[in-house]
Amino acid sequence: MKRTLLTGALLASLLLPWSAHAAFEDLPGLRTASLGGAMVADGGDAMGFFINPASVAWGHASAMEMYSSKLYWGLEGDNLVRTALGGYTSLYDWGAFGLGHDRFDGQLYSEHQTLLTYARRLRSNLSVGAGFRLFGRGYEETPYTAIDPLFQEYGYTMTSIGIDLGVQWRVSEALSLGLAARRINRPNQALEDGIEDPLPRELQLGAAWKFGIFTFFGDMEYRDVDLNGVDATPRLGIETSLFERKLFLRTGGNRDEIDLGFGLNFYRNQSSSNYTLPRADGTSERIREFRDLKMRVAYTLRYPIGGISNTFGTHMLGLRIYFERNRDRQGPSQALNIPTPAPPRERVKTVVDTVYVPKVEFVEVDIVDSVKIKAYELEILGLRKEISSLENLNKALGFLEEALRLYYQKMYQQAITRCDDAIKEVPSLSLAYIRKASILFAQQKYVESRSIYLKALERDPDNLEVKEQLQRIERILAQRGR
Repeated sequence: MKRTLLTGALLASLLLPWSAHAAFEDLPGLRTASLGGAMVADGGDAMGFFINPASVAWGHASAMEMYSSKLYWGLEGDNLVRTALGGYTSLYDWGAFGLGHDRFDGQLYSEHQTLLTYARRLRSNLSVGAGFRLFGRGYEETPYTAIDPLFQEYGYTMTSIGIDLGVQWRVSEALSLGLAARRINRPNQALEDGIEDPLPRELQLGAAWKFGIFTFFGDMEYRDVDLNGVDATPRLGIETSLFERKLFLRTGGNRDEIDLGFGLNFYRNQSSSNYTLPRADGTSERIREFRDLKMRVAYTLRYPIGGISNTFGTHMLGLRIYFERNRDRQGPSQALNIPTPAPPRERVKTVVDTVYVPKVEFVEVDIVDSVKIKAYELEILGLRKEISSLENLNKALGFLEEALRLYYQKMYQQAITRCDDAIKEVPSLSLAYIRKASILFAQQKYVESRSIYLKALERDPDNLEVKEQLQRIERILAQRGR
């Protein structure tokens, strides 16, 4: 017993600067840190599964984040460094996996945790997840520890396994709720046999609410610090985006710290392709695949407001890579539904679709970052007043691709806005009306959806799929007595 007390006193004196966030209490993630840890209801963050394993189930995307941080800069004798690498990938209807590693290193002590999670959606607005954590502690060999019988007998490292469970519920497009239970089995981290040093269980519940360009986060975390007590920590955060979601500003905090951070999207590459799949009835179905690659640099400052002084805070810098892929079933009809003349005809290709125009003497289209068109004697039937140039068409299709991405993220109102933007660019584009009507139908707004489908039918009277969808809506409304 005397040996254990002596060793404990020695280690406590050596690890004092880290005591503010010891025992794996500080969960990794740049966005998590800048929002005060209030992330249990938010989905899609590259390292959000460290907070809630259910967070990776939303969308058809993959994301990865890596960062390094200098803890308590300016603290005398401070040489505390933390690094993390993690991400998740979607398996579409099969759910999603997350994998991450977080490591803290001091002069005499280190901690690390590796987390593997799996999550899937039970319904369109409900996801559940589970995770397994491998915890590890390590002590440096010093002249003091080298002669300590405890380390001589049991070594300098200890590992254990913890279990996490989580759930997220998207009540509406604006409101999400989350609940996570971490380390529910209280893994033991004691070096010595017969001694209990369990990691505390953590229960975190909270909400995320979107209002305009702001998102507000509020969580409450409960931790059983010992067998006879529970510690409660409120966590708050606010996030906003500027310049069409290129710049993200965040702030948050809890009773231990105030946090500030930003994220900047410095690279984006969007692309799409079309292909067909055979149907059981012998026809083929046109599929449009949308791909979106984004890279973001992020920085977070965490300033302690209790326990530690004479420091410039903790500085975190990292990189996030996000890749999303969605598929849109467009049916056998042409995606653009623009009336075409009798052959002969010639194709004009863009990066987002194929436009049919009458045969002309010379047509050359070159797409790089913006549309560059060299065309002589180019006339597009009688649509010149509505399609002033292929640049307008390219913009409209870009808006529709953005609408598709937002639709898969259940951000219906933003998706409808993008459809309206496409209609402003090319009012004759029936695909824009069809996509808007489909989004309204997904929201069960059948009367509004019918109205937009009728506008699509005015522009493409021979579209059988639109006619079938209108019949379906009429049946639904008839059952509801409307």
